[in-house]
Amino acid sequence: MASETGGEVPTPDQNVPNPYGQTPDPNVYGQTPNPNVPNPYGQTPDPNVYGQTPNPNVPNPYGQTPNPNVPTSYQYVQQINPPKPQRGMSVAGMVLGIVAWGVSIISFFILSPLSLLLSVIGLPLSILGLRKEPDGRGMAITGIVLNSIGVALALILTILVIIGQLTSQT
Repeated sequence: MASETGGEVPTPDQNVPNPYGQTPDPNVYGQTPNPNVPNPYGQTPDPNVYGQTPNPNVPNPYGQTPNPNVPTSYQYVQQINPPKPQRGMSVAGMVLGIVAWGVSIISFFILSPLSLLLSVIGLPLSILGLRKEPDGRGMAITGIVLNSIGVALALILTILVIIGQLTSQT
């Protein structure tokens, strides 16, 4: 066989020396591995890769026979979480008591009517929270204490402001 440059092209069966100095491995292409040679990767192939043992009674090699130990249908189990504890009134009463105290202290007791209003709203909320919400017991008690003292202080300060206004007018 002639090439375009005028030389002969060697056929694969001819013994031509490799120009790169390497000897080709005769067992590279199309040969089955020798069972007497160990695997160079150190792994042995596992015939049961997916954990299933082959069943000789199954005619279809791709089919699976039903296993009596494995359920064939699955039930969906819905996990029902317990309802969250209700603490709304306890929290609201405690927050109103804290805000009432904050308003009284920040305003140097000038806004005592606003503090009285907040405490009057917060006290019943705290009492109802104590009765109806056992999970918010600590917050309800805190709200009752803060709002009770807030109502008492706000009433005293409001009365003092009113008395002061009346005495300054005369």
